[in-house]
Amino acid sequence: MLLGCAQATPTPTEPAPVARPTAGTPTPTLLSRDHTPKPDLGVVQGTLVLDGQPPAESHMMYLARVIKPQGDDGMGVAALDPVNDPRAESDASGYFVFLDVPPGQYGLGIMSPSGPVLIRGEDGSEILSTIQAGQTVDLGDIHIVPFGQ
Repeated sequence: MLLGCAQATPTPTEPAPVARPTAGTPTPTLLSRDHTPKPDLGVVQGTLVLDGQPPAESHMMYLARVIKPQGDDGMGVAALDPVNDPRAESDASGYFVFLDVPPGQYGLGIMSPSGPVLIRGEDGSEILSTIQAGQTVDLGDIHIVPFGQ
């Protein structure tokens, strides 16, 4: 199990909101899904799914560096720092992409009403990714439940 930690004092800069369609306006432009990582950095991408649908609003996502890998005891530690960690915002289809990610192992986090938390997969374990230089990691569909449930 990985434990998520967040610094309580600093507040991350609010990202620009993702445009949402209104009556009579065109659908917002979605993020490009074609990314070539830099030779010394990686790319992480995936799609949020909420109750089988793209979320109705954008969500801020984080990559929390794993600072102690899971050992034989099943415990590990990921330090989620919403000010300094790589972050990305999901678009109108739920798609998110982290560009220019330094190599390492990361847990996937999301901003919840109570602050940043690590996302757990359907099996209950945290979603972990090992990022290698020059590679793209596709996490696929990330199923989340509505906050407060």
